[in-house]
Amino acid sequence: MLEVSRYVTAEGSLSKVCALDPWAAVEEVSDIIESLGNRIAVGIPGNPRFEPLANAFVAGFKQSFSLERPRRQVEITSLKREKALFDIGNVGLDLLRSAIDLVAPLETGAPVAAVAGGWAALEAILACPDVLNFTLAHDLAHLVACSFARAELTSLSYAYEQAHDDRLADVLGRTAANRERSRLLYEAIKGDDIVFPDLSDSAAAYRIRELVDDPRMVLERVVKHVEESLSRLYRQRNLMLHAGKTDSIALPATLRTVPPLVGAGLDRLVHDALTDGQSDPLRLVARAKAELALRGRPGGSHVVDLLGH
Repeated sequence: MLEVSRYVTAEGSLSKVCALDPWAAVEEVSDIIESLGNRIAVGIPGNPRFEPLANAFVAGFKQSFSLERPRRQVEITSLKREKALFDIGNVGLDLLRSAIDLVAPLETGAPVAAVAGGWAALEAILACPDVLNFTLAHDLAHLVACSFARAELTSLSYAYEQAHDDRLADVLGRTAANRERSRLLYEAIKGDDIVFPDLSDSAAAYRIRELVDDPRMVLERVVKHVEESLSRLYRQRNLMLHAGKTDSIALPATLRTVPPLVGAGLDRLVHDALTDGQSDPLRLVARAKAELALRGRPGGSHVVDLLGH
């Protein structure tokens, strides 16, 4: 049991919550504060004076803790990379504009808004008439799986460049395109036992070695894991919107694992729309399924080139 002092007005208040660490305790208190704000918004309409401060203190710890919600890593970086953040008239994003608006709460919003908006964003672009909506998890999982190798290898290429001083690091430093950087590192891992000093990078390199040995099996496994995670988002959304249940025991875990996956899938769709000048999410899903089905067979794309671009 941890005691958290939260400063809501000039007077502080004390909350006792059950948590395993101070960050989890502060996050729970942040939810309590937001709930209080909602009560005041409807209980005293038009009252603008509820303005909680940004920090809290936890009993037994000297430092203060931020009450702001941590980012959940919904990263649609194609918007910045393709210089489309302020491009209001871009017709390629017409079909995706609603999805981007709906997914924003999944980044830092309250759990209810995050879950509802996250799943609604997927429905906005991937829903089909006469098809049950939970199949969207299966569709988006294929997009994420096609992006898996490039994402892992791009991050690893920069990590290798910073940690080593050899010919490969020099070549990577002179290569700007992530596609080429990924292919260079893939071939290096394929031909040698490359070592990374950071444990998380070593784990990522191990995943790439598995991909080199059996790309079909690894990518099918990625599809399965991503689909399972997105299916949890669908179930949490149903519990909240259809049963009014906002205290599900699986909710925190869902909001830790799902947002980056949703972001990765939407990023793939945004990149395709900005590159081709038009958006056709269902066509891209069909293409992703076909590319994964051909992996390891004659005519199949290299794992770095799945979905092209």
